[in-house]
Amino acid sequence: MGIRQSEKLVHSEFKTNAEGWPTGGETYLNVEHPFFDDRDAMAIVWQDGIIGEGGQNGAFLEDVIEAARQRLRFFQANSKTRCRENAIALTHLETALAWLDLRTRNRTVQGVENSYEGHAE
Repeated sequence: MGIRQSEKLVHSEFKTNAEGWPTGGETYLNVEHPFFDDRDAMAIVWQDGIIGEGGQNGAFLEDVIEAARQRLRFFQANSKTRCRENAIALTHLETALAWLDLRTRNRTVQGVENSYEGHAE
């Protein structure tokens, strides 16, 4: 395996609804580990449908980015694992969250949040 082995270990299956809109799906990280007993090291069940129709029933992209951000902050808080590359990666994750927050604000202002309708840029 190469440096970025996750491309081969992470498997995603995404779903669309009857109208072709992206809805839920699952993402898994399959690794052999003595503590996991044939379980996945990571399992993400993605939000399926609109919150307004059934509440939150899965993870949003922002949730997964936040989990990675918290992990990097943990590394950066330890002098043994703090480094420039972690700091840059952390900045990019925070930038991604800022863009996704802006998308949500734009959708809210335009009255299309909690719908499948697209928003104007």
